[in-house]
Amino acid sequence: MENEHYRRGLELLKAGLLDSAAEAFTEAIKRYPRDIYSYNKLAFIYKEQKQFKKATKILEAGMKVCSGDLHSHYILGNTHLDEGRYEDAMAEFKKAVDIDPQDVYAWNSLALTHKLVKQYDKAIKCLEKAIELDGQDVYNYNSLAMTYFAKHEYENAIRILEQTLRTSPQNAIIINSLGEVHLRLGELDKAREFFNQLLELQPDSKLGYVGLGYVEMEDGELRKAQEYLFDALKRDNDDWSIHAGLAEVYREMDDCAKAEEYYGKAADLNPQSAPIILGLGEMFEKQGYILLAWQKYQEAIQADDDYANAHFILGRLYARQRLETKAREELQRAIELDERDTYPRNCLAHLELVTGDYATAITMFRQVLEDDPAEEYALLHLGEALWAAERKDEAREPLEKLCKNGSQPELVSKARRLLDEM
Repeated sequence: MENEHYRRGLELLKAGLLDSAAEAFTEAIKRYPRDIYSYNKLAFIYKEQKQFKKATKILEAGMKVCSGDLHSHYILGNTHLDEGRYEDAMAEFKKAVDIDPQDVYAWNSLALTHKLVKQYDKAIKCLEKAIELDGQDVYNYNSLAMTYFAKHEYENAIRILEQTLRTSPQNAIIINSLGEVHLRLGELDKAREFFNQLLELQPDSKLGYVGLGYVEMEDGELRKAQEYLFDALKRDNDDWSIHAGLAEVYREMDDCAKAEEYYGKAADLNPQSAPIILGLGEMFEKQGYILLAWQKYQEAIQADDDYANAHFILGRLYARQRLETKAREELQRAIELDERDTYPRNCLAHLELVTGDYATAITMFRQVLEDDPAEEYALLHLGEALWAAERKDEAREPLEKLCKNGSQPELVSKARRLLDEM
């Protein structure tokens, strides 16, 4: 006999009427208590409504009816994932994989949980299994590339994305990921190219506008960044990253009232986000509220101890307050987490310079320049460190290079003053 309440629930769910659909599935369970599909659909609705305890309770009841149902474990895993209970989510996805080793979505989800707890090698193995099962699904390749990126294997990430783009040249997911990768590597022209390509393909793409907003912000074009982010906000007012981006723009514009307003909106949407907490701290530091800034930096690290930028910003604060030991600890932690990020490396090298350890400072600035020969901050302060160490002939080379090729007027001006004093 057909479960008419289940059928009615599906119709209401399709129409987006979640409360009414939940009532129908609840009635379906009462009438047909061994129908696992009704349990799964009702739990799915509760998960979407962020009623996680109700979703878990319904799924546990359903599993007593049918202990080996793949979708029950899959939905429970996603419920735990949304709660931030990654280990519990992982356990459920492992059960799903055991029930059906051919299910690609279960392997994808298991990979995601491994990635979220920074077990990157395990995530990669799961995604390779998903690709073995379905070599046509672009999502698998994208996830694999971004896992390599999170692991700081940037060449592998770009190689996979570019290979996938050659076979799927109109795929918006891959184009956006290439834009994100180049943005995070500081390759702004390439990032801009991919985000513009995304908007040509999908003129109403929120991601394209967000990406261009962050590109222009990194390039110092704050008005352009503001325009792009407001365009993105028109398309999705509930995306915390857009509000956070606008907060950063206003912070850089020295409009602290607006910055605090948008940080507040971002925090309402994602209260445990380390980047939002860190941004609030930077705003407080800019206003001179050092203790408030320090508290926010600590909170950001508590939210995500592996967030390299939080350790860098806290280390920079300690350095500015002349707390050298604490500064070294945080900056070294930031470098351990992201050894290619030049900001904490430059900051630590500068700390050694101002505390008189010229040899260490010279070594560290040269290491930065090995990775990026045009890094202007390192060129300036390498010259300064060599001069302080009474190696003026050697100091001329980085300073002259900066004066010839530099794009940051303030740094170039300092280099010229040092050369004039020589």
